[in-house]
Amino acid sequence: MSRLRVQSSDGVRAARALPPIGPAFTGDSFLSDEEESLRWLEARGVPGVDRRSVDTLEEAVAAADRLGYPVVLKGRGRGIAHKTELGWVCTDVRSPDELRRLVHEMRSGSAGAHLEGFLVARRMTSGIELLVGLSHDPVLGPVITLGAGGVEAEIKRDTALSVLPLLPDRAEAMVNRLRISPLFDGWRGNPAIDRQPLVEVLLAMASLAVGGEAEEIDINPLLATPDRVVALDALVRIRR
Repeated sequence: MSRLRVQSSDGVRAARALPPIGPAFTGDSFLSDEEESLRWLEARGVPGVDRRSVDTLEEAVAAADRLGYPVVLKGRGRGIAHKTELGWVCTDVRSPDELRRLVHEMRSGSAGAHLEGFLVARRMTSGIELLVGLSHDPVLGPVITLGAGGVEAEIKRDTALSVLPLLPDRAEAMVNRLRISPLFDGWRGNPAIDRQPLVEVLLAMASLAVGGEAEEIDINPLLATPDRVVALDALVRIRR
């Protein structure tokens, strides 16, 4: 999860990725882990991927059997923002034996002491990976971010930002400002992506900003498919 600093005369033209957000607990906020964050967002209108949070190897195998292979396997650890760099993300697990091997590798790795459990999720690949975020600028207040997502998000640096109020026409304009926006219209035989579910997520983020429950939200990736959007990973810093 990365913080965004607004840098322009009007406050909505550019952003720079900052270091990962701070400790899990501060004086006035609490960083939820991935499963807690996804459930928190689902309760507020942002759909999440079908998944199971488990503690043991046996539970992970049972969860994968229920979801159906291939699955995504992730390690769980509070305050861990870049799980891929720790070897805690395996996106194409195809058998129980492979799952057992990967769980063992996560446990025995250099970051294994910080491992608190596992997340087994349905593998979804068909769509456009995006990021959606909420941060707070000391001058402008809440800032909503939309951008190209996935593990290469910080390299692509394709983002659109908006301060509040965020109305539907402005949310749709954010989508259209992205360099990757032509992909939503169908590209080289791929199906077109309905923009409306994405607009609704942006409006939900604006509503959460107004409500003041969350200090920061980072959804990455948010997978946009032809008829819906699904949060595949998220972190939320909640105000106490």
